[in-house]
Amino acid sequence: MIVFYFLGAILVLALIIFLTYKRLVLMMVKLFYSKYSYKYLRVYKGFYYTSPFGYCIRDDISQHLLPFVGPERDLPVFKTKKHISFGNWDFYSKMSKIRKKQGKPICFNAFKLGKTQFRILGYRDMLANIPTRVLYFGLDNHFFMGEYVFKKITENQKKFILESLEKKYLGEKVGTDKMFYIQESENRKIHFRDTGFSLIITYIDLSEQQTRESLNNVYQQLQDMGDQLKKEQAEEESIEL
Repeated sequence: MIVFYFLGAILVLALIIFLTYKRLVLMMVKLFYSKYSYKYLRVYKGFYYTSPFGYCIRDDISQHLLPFVGPERDLPVFKTKKHISFGNWDFYSKMSKIRKKQGKPICFNAFKLGKTQFRILGYRDMLANIPTRVLYFGLDNHFFMGEYVFKKITENQKKFILESLEKKYLGEKVGTDKMFYIQESENRKIHFRDTGFSLIITYIDLSEQQTRESLNNVYQQLQDMGDQLKKEQAEEESIEL
């Protein structure tokens, strides 16, 4: 009889462990790496095949980095003597500090490109009564890039945003409302672009050597992937011929 009780207890314990295993693992990952980490997101997706957070961006993060790495783009560049800053946060503030101050984000993304981990925290805000999504991009745990994303805005609102940017940093008209740079220095810039779906204003600081090296490595990886894809396509075409 004792043996049956013992086996029953083992089965119950095994069932409890089976039912709570995922929660226990996630709890441990959260304890050691934080809920807002690439590790937690990867483990969660491995268990449930979806993200526990809303998406800050739907495309790959490399698309947001490319305007600042690789060959220079043939776009207007306007120099400013004003100090470029993103909201009230200094570049290279800790992402964990931003999250604690800003509160629970409405969205979160995490990516790993090579050995480099990127995180994005997203919040809702109002700029001059215009709804916007504010995104903080972190390389490991340091904030190096921010974006204001405006969706479904009118032409008058777009004009107001552009004029506000001109007034703050330039004191002159840029002559375009599509795509251009405002540059304080070689490593601190603003990129203005209208995608047709959203108006996105990106602020970046690449003054840290490690950040520049990490982004250059990402660019090189993308180039290598592109070269490999072209090679495979050429081989496939030669086989078909």
